[in-house]
Amino acid sequence: MRLGTSPEAGCLLAYTATPRISPRCSSVTSPASDLLYFLYSSASEDVHRHHVEDLLREYHNTLVGLLRRLGMEQQAEAYTFEELKKEMDYCLVIGVYYWITSGFGLTSEEHGAQYGSETINNMELSTDTRVPPPSWLNHDFIESVLKKAERKEITVDSMNVEYANAEGLGYGSLKFRLTVFLSYEGNEKIQKKTLIVKTVLESGQLKDLTEKCDVFKVEAEMLFDVMPKIHEQLAVLEGEEFRPLGASCYQWGREPATYIVLEDLSPTGFRLAQAGQPLDLKPCAVTLRAYARLHAASAYLLTKQPRYKEKFCVHMFTEENFLQHLAPGAKISFKALANELDKCSGYEQYSERYRVLAECFLDVAYERMEQIKTQTNLSVLTHGDCWKNNMMFKYVNGEVSEVCLVDFQVMSF
Repeated sequence: MRLGTSPEAGCLLAYTATPRISPRCSSVTSPASDLLYFLYSSASEDVHRHHVEDLLREYHNTLVGLLRRLGMEQQAEAYTFEELKKEMDYCLVIGVYYWITSGFGLTSEEHGAQYGSETINNMELSTDTRVPPPSWLNHDFIESVLKKAERKEITVDSMNVEYANAEGLGYGSLKFRLTVFLSYEGNEKIQKKTLIVKTVLESGQLKDLTEKCDVFKVEAEMLFDVMPKIHEQLAVLEGEEFRPLGASCYQWGREPATYIVLEDLSPTGFRLAQAGQPLDLKPCAVTLRAYARLHAASAYLLTKQPRYKEKFCVHMFTEENFLQHLAPGAKISFKALANELDKCSGYEQYSERYRVLAECFLDVAYERMEQIKTQTNLSVLTHGDCWKNNMMFKYVNGEVSEVCLVDFQVMSF
């Protein structure tokens, strides 16, 4: 399924898009959406050349196994491996977009690693000037949050507030790490606790976009309401082997600004993958297993809570505000790919097709996402923003053992 190794993949561009009729947003989503995003944005060339088929089979086996254990035999039978691959192939053009914008696949193997490293490092290590932490991140705020979350009397002795990520990361929010020294009523011993607080951007186009789509409310309700239900179901199935898919949410609110208070995963050994490098086989396998668990448990939850279908419905390729935001970059990216194809022997004939796609990609993506929404045999909760910097990995002896998903702002059913 690796686009770069198959000239025939260019045939998917022999396509005329139907213009978008209305700014609707997707309300039911196929698992293929997450898998395309993750594999084409984050997996290494070696994974694409040699391991994608096996990874997808392992994902599918885990998915249908869990569905059967959840009593969803009909859905497990209907969503065959062939059906999964068919949906991924149908939406491959969206995978192409993820592939281009990741910076890992634009060029030949000979100099692709250097290109990808430079591109991602430029994204991850920009030196924009950031505002200082907001004044409301203080003792009173944290005491109030922890008292409500833990239902105990707490006194904050001291605290330190700093950005939780490097400059250039956290595009859709401001993220702070709070190191809090506190004591509980009846125990004067000072204890240390670290928390993550996400809050809204101060200004800019992304601030406007996140407000229009109310992505903070989506993320907060996902973390505070939906994910605990998914974890509860998985814990019943997995017993002692259960591991959460994401951080716990202590609290969220709108005052004094929109915020979410989360568990800090760093003290338990989780960290981001190496900057500037795609993921090799092991982290890809661990991540796809996590997605299989998320998708299976959410499919079951949807049968119990069908209202979630309409409540969580933002998808970046079917929501008009997201599409308007993506349009300039998509056009530039496909034209850049066309220019690269002109330099690659055997691929020159496809460059003009990508120049055409630059003008109609969002219409193509919209139509295909809407199509699998209505035709999929398995509706699931999708992570929605599946590149490697929205995941934290735990390493044992230098090898990935677990993954936790972060950034739930565009999750949807």
